Amino acid sequence: MECHPEAIAALGTEEAKNRMSDAQKEDALARAISAGLPPQSFPFRREVEFAGIRHDSSERICFYDTWWPEDTTVCFAAASLSLGGIEGALAAASLKHLLRAAIAELTEPGAALAACRHLIGADTGVTVATLDLQSGTTRAAASGDAAFGYDTSPTTGCATVALQPGAYLWIAAGTLPSPRIAEAGAGMSAAEALDAAGAGLQPGGVLGLIFFKGRSRRPDDSMSETISITNENRQIASAILQMEKFCERCGIDENTFAGLDLAVDELLTNLVSYAFRDGACHRIDIDLDFSGKRLCIDIRDDGVPFNPLDIPPPKLDGELGEREVGGLGMHFVRNIADEITYRREANWNILRLTKNMGVPQGTGEAAHERGSLGR
Repeated sequence: MECHPEAIAALGTEEAKNRMSDAQKEDALARAISAGLPPQSFPFRREVEFAGIRHDSSERICFYDTWWPEDTTVCFAAASLSLGGIEGALAAASLKHLLRAAIAELTEPGAALAACRHLIGADTGVTVATLDLQSGTTRAAASGDAAFGYDTSPTTGCATVALQPGAYLWIAAGTLPSPRIAEAGAGMSAAEALDAAGAGLQPGGVLGLIFFKGRSRRPDDSMSETISITNENRQIASAILQMEKFCERCGIDENTFAGLDLAVDELLTNLVSYAFRDGACHRIDIDLDFSGKRLCIDIRDDGVPFNPLDIPPPKLDGELGEREVGGLGMHFVRNIADEITYRREANWNILRLTKNMGVPQGTGEAAHERGSLGR
């Protein structure tokens, strides 16, 4: 079980823990486990948005989850267990991981729920839905006190539907959304629509809202691709290779592209090394967009807030041994990209590199300078 800040706060100081009774310790552990159930912040995607809300109680533990079995498929789950305390928290954590494993092996939500039946009692509600981002095909299944739907009409059992761009799908367990969910059709974001749909959520209830935007229409001369990796060093080389192949498909000259691969490698290495402090698996997205001879690279992570543009330029004069350590990596990135911007949005760091591909890149000392950005 990864260590979350909420877990530390729940357990308190050593002195406080020594004064706690066994029941109080179990309650603190249950709250710590429950705090670790929500997934990584949902990434920024052109095709889909997601927002979730839950209302735990002492009698029922609930959670929602999102994960990506494949690059173009996203899975959503909502569960409400008829257990509270440490027993309910442990059962919820087990069910969360079991659902992920079942979808990976069986693909179909209905089959996945059947495989998890020994953890899903009659009073436990679970909804699972998969969405193919290319076709909009949604497969959903609900068991027990749970449902899913495309308006205010709840659906149980299993269903397969082709979502049209602009459509919303909700998943719920332990409660049903308010009729105001129908207002989601007014062009709201998923988070805005959830504010309306989640009003009056009852204890033990959980609600997730999926907004399928579809594949956005882009200029005829544009190409785009999203590369996703987890925070592991061994995945960086694969991401760089995919980026190079994307540039080849766009007809970008190899000499013009030279250096950008090293810059992205530098940034990803820094993210994997310093951005995540909870020991958990996180998703990092590299969004590529080539249009009008300009290549934009968005690197997004939900790690600790950090603006690499705040790193001061390194002092390059003087003897090598007298220079301060660090800063060379960002100096190199600044010299490669024509424009760099940073913003923090919805708990995500978003760093954008822009490069004009109409002019071959020159060579210089900056192309050989590398170093840790640091955090």
